[in-house]
Amino acid sequence: GLSLAGMDVWAWVFSFIALACITLGTLLQKKIKQAPQQVMPLQFLLTLLMCFVLLPQTTVPTDFSFGYWMPVLWPGVVISVVAQLLLYKLIQGGNVVNITSFFYLVPIVTAILDFLVWGHAMSLTEIFGMAAIVLGIVLGKIVVLGGCGIIKKKTNGDVRHRCFYVE
Repeated sequence: GLSLAGMDVWAWVFSFIALACITLGTLLQKKIKQAPQQVMPLQFLLTLLMCFVLLPQTTVPTDFSFGYWMPVLWPGVVISVVAQLLLYKLIQGGNVVNITSFFYLVPIVTAILDFLVWGHAMSLTEIFGMAAIVLGIVLGKIVVLGGCGIIKKKTNGDVRHRCFYVE
């Protein structure tokens, strides 16, 4: 469980500073009117530069083998760069609410991969939690009214209703 025992005060301080910087960056980023494909390379380049600047300060042992680079490059390149570019592409072409609601599936996919790759069994609480997440996503996508979901869409001032069914 979570415990304060053995936690350095500086870890908490820097965590809150990071949270404040992320929040401030998100608020400031709303003002940027450029396409993400134009802005993201600069953000990633500056982040990489800061990592290289801070690398000599670290005490983490590195051996620069394949076993080192694969876990570093996967979240650094695939998850950060490719996944974010894919996200922005999906947002441009679709409904933002439908796309972002699938972020809630990340813990489920992670737990399933943990089971398939490492063989870590899931507890009943974790399985119920995953079911609750899926149920929340389904309920968030449809409003049940008399066995039928209602979508309200304003077109030229009038509201149109459409019934759909989940198969």
